[in-house]
Amino acid sequence: MECFFVFVEGPDDERFITSVLGNDKIKVIKYAREKKEYINRYIKSIKSIPNYDYIVICDIDLKSLVEKKNAILAQFPDCEVEKIIVSIAEIESWYIAGVDEITSKAMKIKYVYYTDYITKEKFNQMIPSKIDRINIMIEILKKYNLNEAILRNKSLKYFWEYISHIEEMTVL
Repeated sequence: MECFFVFVEGPDDERFITSVLGNDKIKVIKYAREKKEYINRYIKSIKSIPNYDYIVICDIDLKSLVEKKNAILAQFPDCEVEKIIVSIAEIESWYIAGVDEITSKAMKIKYVYYTDYITKEKFNQMIPSKIDRINIMIEILKKYNLNEAILRNKSLKYFWEYISHIEEMTVL
C-alpha cells in the first residue's frame, strides 16, 4: 500500500493516531469542521487510486454502534461501512487505556482498568485539575503502554487488529 488515510474527528484524535501509528505512509485528516461534501469527495478519490486505503474513526457519542455507523454513512455516502472504526466511548478512553498503574500514580491520574466507557468528561475528572488537558495527553502518549491499552479497551483492540491486518498486507 502506497498511502493510508485516517479520517479523525479532531485534534485529540489526530494527536493519538499520529503518536501511536507514527508512520510516513499514514496521512491523518480531521473531518469534523470540514464540509461533508469535501470529505466525501476525498474518500471517493482515495477509493479510485490503486494501493490507497482509508479508515474513518469516530466516537460513539451515546448512540448504538449501528446508529453511529449509519450516521457516518449518511454524512459520507462513499464511505464503506467496514472502514468505520468507532471508539467507545470516546477517544479519551483510548488515551487512558495506555496509562498503566505505575504511570497513573506518577502522573496523579486515577487508574481505571476497563476504559470502554470513559468519556471526555470522565477523562477530565481523572486528570489533575492544575495540569493543562492537552499537556497531559501529550505526556500520556510519551509513556503510552500499547500492549496494556489493547487489553483494557475493546474498541482500541478492534482498531489495532484492523490496522495490524493492513500492515500484514502491506508495508505500513
